[in-house]
Amino acid sequence: MMSDRHFQGNGIRLRAPEPEDLEVMFRFENATDVWEISNTTGPYSRFQLKQYIEQAQNDLFADRQLRLMIENGNRQVVGIVDVCSFDPLHNRAEVGIVVDKSCRRQGIGRNALTLLEEHCFR
Repeated sequence: MMSDRHFQGNGIRLRAPEPEDLEVMFRFENATDVWEISNTTGPYSRFQLKQYIEQAQNDLFADRQLRLMIENGNRQVVGIVDVCSFDPLHNRAEVGIVVDKSCRRQGIGRNALTLLEEHCFR
């Protein structure tokens, strides 16, 4: 199901980053164990992430990327899903999903990808 600010289904909700997400984004972005499978080559500062939250329009066409926070049924952020390297001419992009270690193997990533796919193809 889609609302004006988030997408939800299968026990999770995807929503745009909010200022209060700064610390959780800082933790996910600076988790060195996922750097080898992402394009990250160094740490992000809180200042950089704060600027991102403030400046991103969260519009795939405007930003050429889309970042959404993954919340569980208790409204706790358990992950992040990104669409990046968007090429509207060729209609393709990369997708990255990171789920908190304590919440992995519960279908959260799969459910987030399903909701993201529904959104992107509408």
